[in-house]
Amino acid sequence: MRASRWIVMCLTGMAAECAAYGWGQATETATRDYSFAVFGLGGNVHEGRGASTSGGIVGFTMTRHLHLFDPSFEVRVGLAPGPGVSEHTVLVGFKVEKKIWRFHPYGDFLIGHGTINYKKAGFSDDSIIPSYGGGVDFDLGVHWD
Repeated sequence: MRASRWIVMCLTGMAAECAAYGWGQATETATRDYSFAVFGLGGNVHEGRGASTSGGIVGFTMTRHLHLFDPSFEVRVGLAPGPGVSEHTVLVGFKVEKKIWRFHPYGDFLIGHGTINYKKAGFSDDSIIPSYGGGVDFDLGVHWD
């Protein structure tokens, strides 16, 4: 009888000690500290005289997941090679988003270099390009981010 009381007292003390230090679920399970994403899109650049050029943007994002918001580093490369006009851009910058259920409102600021080449006129121009904006991403489902 005395041994069982001693065991109960020890187990109760150990449970109280664990609860005091927050053992058990001190950290969430299945959490991500960082994530990487690759994206792309395509479109047409109209040259104004009936000609158009197909082009696209590819990029990647590295995101650090924090409690209140998710800051990320982003790189975008845009290419639109055409017979009359070609465009090339490279942008780097930061993006901040907040996850609210399936919605991800965000704001981003990118800066980079762009070149436009008028092949028929033999003229090209390059400049520093600031790009800023925002929007809302939407998760389609649990497994589609």
